[in-house]
Amino acid sequence: MKWTHKIPVTKNGKERPQEDIKAERNKVGKRIDEKLICPMNWLQDCLDKIQGASKDGFVDTKEFFVNNPGWANNRQMSKIRKIVEDYDGYTKRLMGYLIDDIEDDEILELLMLKTDETYEKLKGLKMSKITINRLVGSVIGIDMGINNDYKYKITSKYTRKMMNLLYNCNREYFLSCFKQS
Repeated sequence: MKWTHKIPVTKNGKERPQEDIKAERNKVGKRIDEKLICPMNWLQDCLDKIQGASKDGFVDTKEFFVNNPGWANNRQMSKIRKIVEDYDGYTKRLMGYLIDDIEDDEILELLMLKTDETYEKLKGLKMSKITINRLVGSVIGIDMGINNDYKYKITSKYTRKMMNLLYNCNREYFLSCFKQS
């Protein structure tokens, strides 16, 4: 309850006084009974015992990426990003219908049709090895080009979908972006 109960910090577009917010938080805190035997309390205790992952001894992604020399087709890269963005938006809208009355089979069929359509669009672009290399680099945030932060912010939302689509469209070029061993 402590983590799920939202306390509004604004009212009618104006900030509420800090004292009111603090009083409301205390009120919620007083409603929590620590002596109550609840599975969620056990879950919270278990989660508190989990230690964070160590950042020592990890291998940076740049170590696996091969930056191929040459120029990528920037227009084609923009088209590909747009296709993946549209695909992502469609799948998210479709997943929103899972709650509604549409059958799961219908949603799965629509998703498969859109996925096949997206693959066909991407395969029709005849991407070069360099273009795929630059897209993979920008998606995982290690592109060496100009405006790296801007491109990474755009594509990082679609990292998994972009990587899956690029892999399925041209496995050979996609895998050539990474070191063999």
